Amino acid sequence: MDVVIDFLKQPLVGSVIGILGIIGAILAIVFYVKSKVVAKPMYSIENTRLIDLSDGVIPDDVYLVYSGKQMKSLVKTTIKLWNSGKKTINKSDLEPPYISIPFGENDPASTHFIRINAKANHSHIKLSNPEITDTLDIHFDFNFLDYKDSIEIDILHTAKIPPSKITGYIKGVPNGLVNVSDRQERVAQILASMMLSNTEIFSRFLLRMIQTFYK
Repeated sequence: MDVVIDFLKQPLVGSVIGILGIIGAILAIVFYVKSKVVAKPMYSIENTRLIDLSDGVIPDDVYLVYSGKQMKSLVKTTIKLWNSGKKTINKSDLEPPYISIPFGENDPASTHFIRINAKANHSHIKLSNPEITDTLDIHFDFNFLDYKDSIEIDILHTAKIPPSKITGYIKGVPNGLVNVSDRQERVAQILASMMLSNTEIFSRFLLRMIQTFYK
């Protein structure tokens, strides 16, 4: 018995037991949340600047032309929206104007939408044609999203300030649409500080758990 007690008193053993306890608590929370039948609409946004002629490197007399109008930049925005919950999201759950992609911070005179392409990962998902409003918002909706159903929208545009979020109210989802891009960035910052305190292995494991949870 004394041998066992002495073994448990070792600092390394205590640290391992503590880490296992934390992992167990995290797993319990994850499995509890996953067991609840709720809708969990999540999305990510990626903005890629394909061409930028306004950085001063290119002469001012060099420009792009689209439909007879001069452009200084070309940006591709990719938005992915999916249901990570077990409860189906129906069109009747969406409050008008449904899902909105805001571009309103930009100058309408210099903001042009060259191409908007929307697609879904399953044929049963019926998407409406995205509509551009006078305030430069893009609205769209869908018939329903089951568990792991997803929508991807590619927008080729000239907006100086690309969108950083999408908006929309869904009945039964008080937290609204969850921006996974922001959460992953915050998690990465937290884990970076944890790694600096000699907990690299645990931090990597925790990061993998969180990424699995948000898939």
